[in-house]
Amino acid sequence: MFKPASTIGVKGENYWIKTDFLHDDIDEQTEAVLAGTPKYAYMSFPSAKSGDSRFHTVEVLALVKSSAFSNWSTTTHGTRGKEYLELKARIASGLLDLAESATPGLKGLVQYSELSTPLSMYDFTSHPGGTIYGLKGTPKRYASPLLTATPPIVGLHLTGADVSSLGISGAMIGGVLAASRVLGPLGVFRIIMAARNVQPTAEIPLTAAIRSPEKQRVELVSKSALNPFIWKLDFKLPGPVAFAPGQFAILRVAPWEWRNYSIASIEGNCLSLLVSTRTGGDGSLFAANVQPGSETEVELPFGSFQLEHNSHRRIFVATGTGLAPFLPMFKELETSGKLDSSELLFGCSYAGDDITGGLKPLPRTTVCVSRDASVEGSFHGRVTKVLKNLKFDPSSTDFYLCGAPAMIDDSRTILAQAGAMRVLVEPF
Repeated sequence: MFKPASTIGVKGENYWIKTDFLHDDIDEQTEAVLAGTPKYAYMSFPSAKSGDSRFHTVEVLALVKSSAFSNWSTTTHGTRGKEYLELKARIASGLLDLAESATPGLKGLVQYSELSTPLSMYDFTSHPGGTIYGLKGTPKRYASPLLTATPPIVGLHLTGADVSSLGISGAMIGGVLAASRVLGPLGVFRIIMAARNVQPTAEIPLTAAIRSPEKQRVELVSKSALNPFIWKLDFKLPGPVAFAPGQFAILRVAPWEWRNYSIASIEGNCLSLLVSTRTGGDGSLFAANVQPGSETEVELPFGSFQLEHNSHRRIFVATGTGLAPFLPMFKELETSGKLDSSELLFGCSYAGDDITGGLKPLPRTTVCVSRDASVEGSFHGRVTKVLKNLKFDPSSTDFYLCGAPAMIDDSRTILAQAGAMRVLVEPF
């Protein structure tokens, strides 16, 4: 959202929106949701509740039967095709319309929206049927000894909503139960006493002791601006790290705050990341203020976003720091002699936002400038405009996407409609 929900009178309360008094027929509700005319939904404003005035978010939830999405049950995330994307767009539009009816002016604040279906929930949580609350809240569920007993694996403790009860409070209590088991027979009382005696503490420095062997302490050795909003940060690792081009690292950017960044390169024991300061979040503030000599922590590598080793045509599409995971891919392609047959579409708003000029190696590159028609030597328009007019063989063309979420969503829709069969994305 562009502006806080308070500008339309919202103060953080929850909304149960209903178009009539009949809201027990899940079949009728499911049909209405799929048609883009939901009969009821729940709406909340997490950012307003948190008190963080930097970011503004709203979530709208509607009940549907998971069987409505069974046509795509054998597909994987990101490869479900044109009809699925069109269905999601229709559902999202209907939910926003319903939300607008309860909070006039809301749609005008929305900058970006994303829709999850039961299939999305199953992909990311493995809950059968994509149920957002996990196991059904039945008497049998609460009577099961499997949800209360310590698992047979020594040192393993279950936590979260599935060992307590549904919802946010249930997940919190599940954490308390797990912590009390770790602390021993009187664990829960120790937690209660500790909570009563909590005192404000000084901010924990980024140089705090490493908490697990997977995390490594790193030192920033250099910092350079690629444009007014993007910094290249070079960190000294304790030692060399093996990674696959396209993977990402998790960087500690503030006390208790970690952010994911694609690995731009690892050469010897030097880790390079590209970080944007546009959003104003904790990662942006870290990149803007950190100075060489500062220490923090990193954990890596993660992700399965990697080059496909085949003879296909390769088209890379990036905006901003989304170029980062492609840089080590380009080096690999150069080594194998396949870089010249690859293509890069890089999107930016103005010529000054272009970071391709100082980075090598790059394949044949088209810089797409969307907000300055006077720029020479560049394509005038968004990368999505190029994709709409692109001629390609769906069976032998691989697309790699990384960048702004809106660009990725639009590109996937365009490519799905054009019949693209290989669209690779790292969602994190």
